[in-house]
Amino acid sequence: MRSYKFALLGYYGFGNLGDELLLEAALKILKNSDVDLKRVVIFSNNPLETENKFHVKSVSRWKFREVFKILRLSEFLMLGGG
Repeated sequence: MRSYKFALLGYYGFGNLGDELLLEAALKILKNSDVDLKRVVIFSNNPLETENKFHVKSVSRWKFREVFKILRLSEFLMLGGG
């Protein structure tokens, strides 16, 4: 079993309200589909802010080694926003 069920990639952490709302909606859909949000990770421009705002693990979308590591640990990549 992989560490993460979903890795979410979009234009998150840039302060764009529309994209942040899309992320919020995606997380709500996952939660309502009985996905444990502890098994979700978000690629963000500002991971600390994203984690604090959405209470979901977040990593920098610009640290390519970390991105590839997270992708190997994830079952699905979900693209959305931006």
